[in-house]
Amino acid sequence: MSTNDNINDLERVLFNENEINSRLDELAESISNQYDKCKLTVVSIMNGSLMLTADLLARLEIDFDLRCLNVESYYGETKGSGEVFINSIRMPNFSGRHVLVVDDIFDTGKTLEAVVERINCECNPIKVSSLTLLKKKKEIKVNITPDFVGFEVDDLFLVGYGLDYHGKYRNLPVIGELKKGIIANPTL
Repeated sequence: MSTNDNINDLERVLFNENEINSRLDELAESISNQYDKCKLTVVSIMNGSLMLTADLLARLEIDFDLRCLNVESYYGETKGSGEVFINSIRMPNFSGRHVLVVDDIFDTGKTLEAVVERINCECNPIKVSSLTLLKKKKEIKVNITPDFVGFEVDDLFLVGYGLDYHGKYRNLPVIGELKKGIIANPTL
């Protein structure tokens, strides 16, 4: 199935490629300014933030170190499982470093909260901050909010630009709302 076929599975496009790129330029400038004199480690939460992290880091005008964490919370479904699994037995040591956790979407906040808590408890950072490309406008039940947000969005099921549904749609250059018929019948 081609990218064009996958775009036809969208109810609507919320952010096109130009809007995403423009916002990434702004975020990279803010991060470069804030961490200009710091030792920064960027922690990318995989797999959803792979595209975001690569595009964001290419825009940074500062030195940084990169680490990736494989984290699961959705297991291919439309709602979070309530549990967050960080696939790392031994976390890296971030002593003397600022850490910026990059994630694709802030939905329930449980993933970001679990990752930041584990880094703070096990990795000895100076400070942990976070960035999400998307932040859903809804009541959350966690004690964390992202420090940097690309776009605030309604509580919709979104795909594209790294966000997937059953492994599809990550490669779309846009972010859009998936048609409800697709969600109800994932074999389409």
